[in-house]
Amino acid sequence: MKKKWLTKIWRHSIRVPIFLGATVMFLGLVIIYLNDKWVGISAMATLLLALGAFLAIQQTLDIRKSEKRERLLNEIIEWATKVRKYINSLDIGGFNSERERSQAKWEYSTLKFGGKNIIISVEKETLGNTILGNLHKATKFFNDISWNSLGGSENKETRKSFDEVCENVIEEAIKIKTKDIS
Repeated sequence: MKKKWLTKIWRHSIRVPIFLGATVMFLGLVIIYLNDKWVGISAMATLLLALGAFLAIQQTLDIRKSEKRERLLNEIIEWATKVRKYINSLDIGGFNSERERSQAKWEYSTLKFGGKNIIISVEKETLGNTILGNLHKATKFFNDISWNSLGGSENKETRKSFDEVCENVIEEAIKIKTKDIS
């Protein structure tokens, strides 16, 4: 039985450089045999330099990919935290003025569309079905209840379950981040 991490290392880290290094050495030896040894040595040096450049570019791309993934996870955590803060602000009191109502409506819309954008990003990045399912549950709350009825006392249980779903989203994102680090 193959270990996943070993397969991943072989596929991404070891196989390509070994193949390229062997190719460089073979081509260098062929050039040395067919031509002058200094031409062969300079050709090998050039090919080794090209191999080094290739590996540096690959490493840079891997770093960018991991940074992009980490930024997305941070964005998910930030969004879920803002949603929880918004829900908790609804528990404190209603909307007493027109300004508070418009502010709550704007924040509701921002969170709703922000969640949909995050779902699109998670689907592209393939972070996992668990976090995607929790994000779908969280955005479903936005589709099921309007911003002004979410604040009513009759929806206290809905807000509580909404808060729990957001907590699950945060926990999943943290699990993925810690798994990526180790």
